[in-house]
Amino acid sequence: LAKFPKIRDGDVEDIGKMGLLQGGPKIVPAGMTQKDSQFIESQQFQEEALAGIWGVPLYLANRAGKTSIMGSNLEQQTSGFVRFGLGPYIRTIEDELNDKLFSGTNQFVEFVVEGILRGDSAARASYYQAALGGSGGSGWMTIAEVREKENLPPLVGDEYNRVTRWEMQTNAKQD
Repeated sequence: LAKFPKIRDGDVEDIGKMGLLQGGPKIVPAGMTQKDSQFIESQQFQEEALAGIWGVPLYLANRAGKTSIMGSNLEQQTSGFVRFGLGPYIRTIEDELNDKLFSGTNQFVEFVVEGILRGDSAARASYYQAALGGSGGSGWMTIAEVREKENLPPLVGDEYNRVTRWEMQTNAKQD
């Protein structure tokens, strides 16, 4: 071993020398065989095909490298998956449960998926501002409805449950 040239050290005396291995060692390639590489590629193709059949976005199937995972695109893919991928199954399960468990009653089963479909906080704030009548609009939601959509407890007071914020402000100005 002391006689083995130190080529990596860059000694001038060892440049151009060759190291010989004695005793019949085997050279093992550092990497994959072509067969292993093809197997992995076929597995990836099958996973992507299954994701396509079930309508699952590639980023949810851990194949994000083939899609853009930027914010709004990701949000749109999730929305599409919930609506078109999960939606038919959710409606079928709801219908079945309602037929079997709550037929002839005023009760029903409904899966609420709006939490998954919610946009980022800035988009929701802008939407709720318009819904409550901000920026001079008349509004179409009450404060209680907005709080319910955000899974917040209701505020105490009947005035929050019946009118929009715009109506509250208009009525306050008239008094």
